Amino acid sequence: MKMKIGDREYPMRLTLGAMLRFRRETGKELNEAEADMSMTMLIVLMWCCLVSACQADGVECDLTMEQMADRLDVKDVNRFSSQLSQGQSAEAKKKESPPEAAEETAEASST
Repeated sequence: MKMKIGDREYPMRLTLGAMLRFRRETGKELNEAEADMSMTMLIVLMWCCLVSACQADGVECDLTMEQMADRLDVKDVNRFSSQLSQGQSAEAKKKESPPEAAEETAEASST
């Protein structure tokens, strides 16, 4: 996803690098924090996603966490949270329903 922060648009997505940064910043794994995700933790996660996506995409980003937070409002945080939830739901559905090819292979090997 892209996020407009101040007068610039930045990439922002959950990456493994963002998860590592989140752990360093909070002392918690993301899955531990999800059950009790406060607004502060969500802002930390947003910053980690911002820095990591910019690093991965070669986009310059010198915003501190506080500078990012100062330029966002609650609507931006809610949008990010919603996008994150949609991404997790889609990932969970992929894990719940195995590909048809795998089912066919399993059926063929049992006959």
